Amino acid sequence: MRGYAQPDHQVLVANLRTFRHYNQHRISLLRTSLSQKKLAVFDLIPLLLHENQPHLPGYVQDDVPAGIASYRMSQRVAETAQRLFPEATVVHGAKPRLHFRFLTIMGSAGTVGFTKKSDLDYWVGMDMTKVSSHQIDALKRKFGEI
Repeated sequence: MRGYAQPDHQVLVANLRTFRHYNQHRISLLRTSLSQKKLAVFDLIPLLLHENQPHLPGYVQDDVPAGIASYRMSQRVAETAQRLFPEATVVHGAKPRLHFRFLTIMGSAGTVGFTKKSDLDYWVGMDMTKVSSHQIDALKRKFGEI
């Protein structure tokens, strides 16, 4: 493209650092705004999308997309899952496929516009060319169960 200059590596790194700082700030602010019950839900949503295991909310006995790229379960999430779902065996291991490229919170969460009446809205990014319509139907059932 004429007239379009590619940003150099240092600019990209600086932008990424700024973006990550902004996200961490929003998450920290959101965490202070949530009740303990809502905080547990906030912490568990990524786990429930990463895993599809019996005894966890959203379990679908089908070929359902699961696995979030770069997801690492924290000790806090592991303890919360164990406390709330003691029958579940949450073993965080390598996935044969990582269907979800990203999971992000959107909307007013983590901003001054967030209130006790606000909900938590998520955006799930995935490569739709790598899943079947049957898997999408199973994923919709999973989302509904969660």
